[in-house]
Amino acid sequence: MDSSATLCERIRQLRLLRGYSQEYVSIQLDTSLRQYQRLEYGTKDWKLDELFKVADVLEIPLHLIFNFDLAVVPDLVENEILSKNIMDQLDEIKSIISELRKKNK
Repeated sequence: MDSSATLCERIRQLRLLRGYSQEYVSIQLDTSLRQYQRLEYGTKDWKLDELFKVADVLEIPLHLIFNFDLAVVPDLVENEILSKNIMDQLDEIKSIISELRKKNK
């Protein structure tokens, strides 16, 4: 399997892991379903900006698209989601603390 086919298979596996349809991802990428299918099947090459967008849609860091073992993907994705959720919660806490400090001045 060449690197392009491997990349496409990884994106497909990550999409399926998320439970997203090709149609859903194509809408999120603001492209036609047919265009997205060509990308995922490897009949059209991915552009860098498309890879950034698909990583964003799949809610994963871009590096996971390029480097992962399919056997450990669920754990990696779950850990990335947990990390993102923790960071979001920390940002919310920081915001609340900042607001409280302003009120107490």
